[in-house]
Amino acid sequence: DFENSLSVYTESIQTNLDYLASLRPQNESGYITFISSVEDMAQSFGSQLDIQTSDKSAKPDSTGSFYVDYQLSFNSNADQLWSFVKSLEELPYFVRVVALDFSSLEKATSVSEFFVPNVALTIRLYVK
Repeated sequence: DFENSLSVYTESIQTNLDYLASLRPQNESGYITFISSVEDMAQSFGSQLDIQTSDKSAKPDSTGSFYVDYQLSFNSNADQLWSFVKSLEELPYFVRVVALDFSSLEKATSVSEFFVPNVALTIRLYVK
């Protein structure tokens, strides 16, 4: 009975570990799929998104987990921004918001300010 229980328990753990591992892309193709998902999501919010990365290769953090940082800039109001961040968290990836800079357009003094990105968001994609 104990061996049977242990077998059932370890099988479910392995299934969960396999799923969690699948949330971390391991190559450039996986990174591109992630970027496409973020771009599609931004487009669904009506935002023109600019994505950049300073380093195309993964780097380890203090825990030894590898990641790639992306800088996103776009135009948004506060409600859309929070919806965007929530949708970002729902993507099937390990993603962390590293930095967020938001300037409200409510105090804009010229029309041109509405066409300059008012959101700068740095996100970290954890990879294999």
